[in-house]
Amino acid sequence: MVPTSGVAQENEQRQGSITGQVVDAQTLEPLFGVNLIIEKTLQGDATDLEGNFAIEPLTPGIYSVTVRYIGYETKTIPDIIVGANRAQILEVKLNPSTVIGDEITVSAGYFSDSKTEGIGKVSFSNEEIRRSPGAAQELGRVLNALPSVASRGETSQDLLVRGGSPSENGNYIDNIPLPNIRHFQLQSGQSGGPIGIVNTELISDIEFSAGAFSSKFGEHLSSVSNISYRDGNNTRLRGDAGLNLAGFVVNLDGPINENLTYLVSARRSYLDLIADAINAGGAPSFQDVQAKVTFSPNTRNEITFLNIYGGSLFENDVDEAFDEGFEDAVSNENIQNTAGLNWRHLWGNGYSNTSISYSFRDQDQLLTNVLTNATSVDYESMEAMAVLRNVNYLRLNSKNSIEFGLELRAEQNDYDYFIAAQTNRSGEVQPDIFVNNEVNGSISSAFGAYTVQLTPRLSSTIGLRGNYNSYNEDFNIAPRAKARYQVNSRFGINASYGIQYQAAPRYLISQNEVLADLKSTRSDHYILGLDYLLTDDTQLTIEVYNKEYRNAPILPEINTIGDPSYILDAFDQFYDVLEDDGEAYARGVEFLIQKKLAVDFYGMVSASYYRTRYKDFNGDWQDRIFDNQYLFSVIGGYRPNDLWELSVRWSILGGRSYTPIDPVASAAAGTEILDLTRFNEETYPAYHSLFARVDRRFFLKRTNMVVFLEVWNAYNQQNVETDFWNIQTQEIDRATQFNLLPVSGFKFEF
Repeated sequence: MVPTSGVAQENEQRQGSITGQVVDAQTLEPLFGVNLIIEKTLQGDATDLEGNFAIEPLTPGIYSVTVRYIGYETKTIPDIIVGANRAQILEVKLNPSTVIGDEITVSAGYFSDSKTEGIGKVSFSNEEIRRSPGAAQELGRVLNALPSVASRGETSQDLLVRGGSPSENGNYIDNIPLPNIRHFQLQSGQSGGPIGIVNTELISDIEFSAGAFSSKFGEHLSSVSNISYRDGNNTRLRGDAGLNLAGFVVNLDGPINENLTYLVSARRSYLDLIADAINAGGAPSFQDVQAKVTFSPNTRNEITFLNIYGGSLFENDVDEAFDEGFEDAVSNENIQNTAGLNWRHLWGNGYSNTSISYSFRDQDQLLTNVLTNATSVDYESMEAMAVLRNVNYLRLNSKNSIEFGLELRAEQNDYDYFIAAQTNRSGEVQPDIFVNNEVNGSISSAFGAYTVQLTPRLSSTIGLRGNYNSYNEDFNIAPRAKARYQVNSRFGINASYGIQYQAAPRYLISQNEVLADLKSTRSDHYILGLDYLLTDDTQLTIEVYNKEYRNAPILPEINTIGDPSYILDAFDQFYDVLEDDGEAYARGVEFLIQKKLAVDFYGMVSASYYRTRYKDFNGDWQDRIFDNQYLFSVIGGYRPNDLWELSVRWSILGGRSYTPIDPVASAAAGTEILDLTRFNEETYPAYHSLFARVDRRFFLKRTNMVVFLEVWNAYNQQNVETDFWNIQTQEIDRATQFNLLPVSGFKFEF
């Protein structure tokens, strides 16, 4: 017979809990007396004076919690994983409800955070990120399931938002701007590898905006990812270790004392060990270390310290490059770090977030010609910026609120590089280029926004942002506006407009000091959308948008390069002269159906049709290199019980336009020459791929584990990455994306 005390102790060890805090989504004020009920049970809790709650004990499993409070929208949180001997910590934000006549608009809760923003603003839970097939828990591949985000394939994590280039996107973590979230980034702004620096296992919330975003964000032409990292728990040390496509991962969090917690993570890739198997064309490796320390002296103040370090290296030697047919062997090393402090103060009817941060990126790139062993490119740069950022929100009354603040950014950039004499892609002979320049400057901004509930059905926000750019001494005014009409409790209409500015890339400015005078590129966003709750857990959203670009850098009509490509898409050449009267546009319609995991099935269907074009130096309208025109994606998952889960994803993306290689001219020159008489006349085949995944959970006595098996590119489609001139065969060759790739991994909690 087992002693009763032993059984009780074993049961206690197997129990888990759901704890956390409920706050007003607008003011962040803790809410007292909020009811939280676990669906299909009688278990629950109500929040205390500080908004805290604890639902315990709970048998290990997967739960959904419904949150109800008078005067606020009901919120349902699915996919809450409760493990043995482990507390699942939630930060719940409730939106005030709106009364329409005698009816209170009550969201089903699954979409209460995003229904007023349309497709352009979407949030994902940590569990949705973890299990997304084909995503490898990588932020870029999670977001490219949306109709507003296109992909460059498995070998890249660049975000191509509504026809824009990767350099047009902004990223913030806990009110601290990150100038770069990509490992393996190139000086052109694109990534050179498949992994990003953001560890998605640390994320508590993502708000992704694909256009006409709030006036509190600037210096971004296309999108903003506003990310919150979770705090460390305040009870005991806990952690997890695992393995996935990103590499080996260890996460730890816990208390230092009753007011101080920590969260730390370290990752190390193994891609360099399997580079040949996955057709990576080299040996990519990376590591990153991330830490967050939270100090809460009282309920009104919170100070957080955030540090994100990343290092990456991609290299192939001369023999490897020659065997692949590449003209140059590549060594590209990046070291980057962002450190910052943020102080959050609650006023009672609002809050202030004030951060100060410092970021730098050190890049060393060496290209060696495989035929001569001579240096083709020797590039070194150090890019650094210090940022002071302040955001304030005040709710004046139930119908009126304001948001205001400022951002001061000081930059210091050092560039030292050599580009050997070569024949460029248009067949023009370029002499040796030596650059050793400092590009220093600042960008200062102030912003404000006023939100009003004009009628019970109609709300509106008017915003304004002023920017001063010391590089060109321009001052720009960027208005923003949006409105929502709530037809009934399930159907709403959104409209928004906004102007965004972004200064010329500093690498471009380094090429000639006169390029500092280039105007900031401007994009005007017009968006109209509707959303409809088909069922409580299924939402349909449709949006149309128009994005107009002005003052983009462009080659003059008479130039020595001859390649009429859109410069902001791939500024990978040397430009001694540019003008700032370039024009472009992106226009499209997007469709999204989301079904949350209310019972045992979830899914997402997204589709879009768009065109993104620009006017070249000849005055002709051309396709931008990200003009894929259409995309379609289906994600579905089935969870028969708390232990097993099956999911699949199939995506298709239209082929992009490209300029064919001139084989005769390339053979004569011994390097790649494009046939510019057929500029962008060819189209690559459409990209399509199937990803399949199975997860198995283990709820053990003292710990928990999840094991997964995933198959990427399940039917081994030879998706094209690019055409290139094979230096070995002296013929046109074609580089492809990953082959069929089985991926397995695990996550072990302790």
